Amino acid sequence: MGKTVPHPDDVLGALIEGCTREQKRVNLTRLHDLCAAQHAGTKVFSLPVIGKLWEATGGIKARALYNAPSEDYRTLIKAWEQFSGPVKPRTEEAKLKASHKFIERIDDPAIRALVHRALIDRDRLRAEVNLLKSLTHLNLDQSPSAPDIVVASSSPLPQHDLSSQGPTFALTPSEREALERAISTEFLDDQGWTEGRSGEVLNEKGRRLFEPGFTRAIRKVLE
Repeated sequence: MGKTVPHPDDVLGALIEGCTREQKRVNLTRLHDLCAAQHAGTKVFSLPVIGKLWEATGGIKARALYNAPSEDYRTLIKAWEQFSGPVKPRTEEAKLKASHKFIERIDDPAIRALVHRALIDRDRLRAEVNLLKSLTHLNLDQSPSAPDIVVASSSPLPQHDLSSQGPTFALTPSEREALERAISTEFLDDQGWTEGRSGEVLNEKGRRLFEPGFTRAIRKVLE
């Protein structure tokens, strides 16, 4: 009998149980979801491929997968690779897809092979783009919001007084926690981002993700 391959769900559970940091538990779960989508598609689990996909969907930097602290991530990827089984090698003699049939009209065998390879690479890239789209989403807080303005006065205020009054609002504990985390050093580091001198947020390439004043505005709200 062959060696029993553990299910990736069991591997994830064991890794999460041994975690001491909440962010790492979140990262492991997101990586697990990405690998599950990859299992349903190309079943390619090399570190360069998974690293590129994960970084593109908000995970850690691809090169960080090779570092010693990322051993648990590599263990989870390996579990998915073993669970998926060997990937069948692609050959130029493989049966043509219906959308590729037109290349049979190319007389030169060398050119025909090059065109076939280009079509295969195009389809692979298109599959990766679709995977990225399926993994990228926005979480919108649909909880009821507190009233924006509270007027506690028995008589109406003059119009000029009203214009000088700022809105009075209250943050729920979950809203406050979300804002604090959004500008925390730990969160920015995990994403590979940095805070600029003017309160802007930059990615690892120095490109601006959020405009100047972003982090300052959040701190003012929290205060």
